[in-house]
Order: sequence, then structure tokens, then C-alpha cells
Amino acid sequence: MNTNDFITIDNFNKMMIRLSAPQVKYVKQQPQSSQPQQQYQEIPVEYNYGTPENPILKPLMFQLPKMVTSSGIMEQPEQNGKISSSIMVNIRTTSDPNQKKLFDCLTDTHTCIALLLENIKSQVGLHQFEAEFAIKKGYGLKHPYYIPIDKTTSKQIQGKDPSMYLKLFSRGREPYVEQTIFTGLDNKPVEWKFLKSVEMEFIPLINVEKIYVGGGKASLQIKLISAVVLSVKAKGSFSKQSSTIQQLVGSDPSLLDRYRSELDDLRNRLLNMNSPSSNNNNNNNNNSNNSSNTSNSNSSNSTSATTNPSQPPTLNPVQDSKLEAPSPPKSLYGLQPIISNNSNNNNNSSSNDLSAFMKPNLPMLSFSNN
Repeated sequence: MNTNDFITIDNFNKMMIRLSAPQVKYVKQQPQSSQPQQQYQEIPVEYNYGTPENPILKPLMFQLPKMVTSSGIMEQPEQNGKISSSIMVNIRTTSDPNQKKLFDCLTDTHTCIALLLENIKSQVGLHQFEAEFAIKKGYGLKHPYYIPIDKTTSKQIQGKDPSMYLKLFSRGREPYVEQTIFTGLDNKPVEWKFLKSVEMEFIPLINVEKIYVGGGKASLQIKLISAVVLSVKAKGSFSKQSSTIQQLVGSDPSLLDRYRSELDDLRNRLLNMNSPSSNNNNNNNNNSNNSSNTSNSNSSNSTSATTNPSQPPTLNPVQDSKLEAPSPPKSLYGLQPIISNNSNNNNNSSSNDLSAFMKPNLPMLSFSNN
């Protein structure tokens, strides 16, 4: 596509816009459907790239000035279930002279098309269409951009720029798919998937394609044909204080050297902390501490078992006395046996006395009839 195939804000002339003859189209439906086939109409928009005497009519292609998007390609489902892709841009009419000129060109394009449509409104069934209302308020034919309006005053909100959605297109299947093409400054294509959730500067080429007429309403169809990508960054990946950084470093270059030194030192500390040898040393220290704690615990338990009088040790007459241990009872059910001590040296002792089997200073143990 050469420069004779599109116009720019510098050579745009609204008097060169034309409308072709309306074309009747039919909505696709199921073969066995009993409903009458619905129809709509399309009115192609053309531009005279020649002269009034020697016209060269082609589709209206408009190369915009450099635009900026803070979101990249956005996707949303349509009513028919398909996914619609578009890029939202702000037309910075208050801060960029080229974009102010773009806004005027888009307004003139809409105005001219509205006036041409009024001439054939009965032919396409738009009997109530009024170009004046379309031009002033967008009634019956919306503007190609959106202007923020104050609901109280019905006037444009001061300081708020108009916005515009550039609709991408894709039709056909691989390897014959035809779609919006993004090209980098190296003249190589950039895939759509890399342009989502990005901040991008680009030069778009749009096609003011046609007027769609259906259901008694008209809408201007504009699609993004291609774009040259000038700059692209992941959204939120760079600082908005770049000018502040440049000013600080410019006034005192030593700040940058000090910052780099401090950051390198911090990185080295973190790397050493997370290194495998550091982790092994920590594990060894932990294991050593655990072993020490276990040993201390065992020693403490042993000492407690020996010295704590509140927890008497298990009675073991066989080991603690040279006397023969009494035979265990034959049955543990019913009556419990009574172990008697018939020592002649202690006639006053109770029949339940087990002092012969017990260490000194330990509590007595006896069995009785339950």
C-alpha cells in the first residue's frame, strides 16, 4: 500500500468523500428455519484519491498520527458469542496539536457522511433520519468517538479528552486468515498475543468502511487495518518518574554510583543467605541443637525419675531384695489375693504388711478383698 492508497490529517479533504450504491444483504439462518430471512443494507464509503475531473474512487483509508494506548488489545464477547478485539485510545485534543487536527478530521468525516446519508434515507428505509441531529448529538448516526458529557449541564467535561475504539478484524482460517496486521520498526509482524495488557505507541491505519443499516438504525463501521508499533512495554513495567530520575542523576552523578553499590551489596547478602552451603550449615546447626536438646531431655528425665519423690519407681522385689518374689496369682478375676508377712520378728505388723519387699522410705503396697 503506497501513500496514494490512504490519506492523512495533512491532506484530508471532506469534499472527496463519497457513498456507493446501497447493497442488500441477508442474515444467515438455518436451512430448515420457517422464519422469513432477515435482511440489512450496507452502504460502502469511498474517497476520491484523484481529482474532481479525474476521480479515483477507493475505500476510505485514514492514517492517524501517533496514538497511545494504556491497555493494548482488549477482548470482550459479543451477543453472537464471538470475541471482539479492539484498542482504546484517547484523542488528546488539549495537549497535542496533531490529535486536535485528527479530531477535526473525524468530525468532518462524520458530518459529510451524515449529509450524504440524508439524501438516500428513504431508499434505505431511514425515513426519520435527520442529518442535523446526527451532526450535533449523534442521534441516528453515532460519532466515531466518545465525548465525556456532564449529565447535569449536558456539556463536555472540561479537561476530559474524547476516546475512540479501534476495532480489529479477523476472518478466515489458517493458513488463509486475514486480520489486522501489526508491524514493528524492523518491518516484522508482531503477534496479537504480545500486545495485550501493554502500553503502546503506534501509528494506526483505519478504514472508514461502510454504513450498516438494519432495524431502522444506521451505524458507521470503522476497523483497524494495520499499525506500525513504535514502542511497546508491559503495563506498569516502567516508572512515571523518569524525568525526576534524570534530574537527580544529572545534578549529582555520585548518587547513581552509591545506589548501585548498595544494591549490589544487598543482592550479595541475599544470595549468600539463600545459597545451598548456607542452608546446609543451618540444617547442621539445627540437627546439632536438636541432638543436644534430646540428650538434655533424656538426662533430665533420668534425673527426675531418680530424685523426684512424688513419682515412685515401679516396685521390683526380685531385683531389690534377696527374698524370693511371691508367685503371681493364678487368676486376676474375682477376689484379689492377700499377701501376708508372717515374720516372727514383727508380731504386731498387719497381715497386709509388705515392708519386706519395699525400699526404705517408699509407700506401702497391699492387696485386699474387693
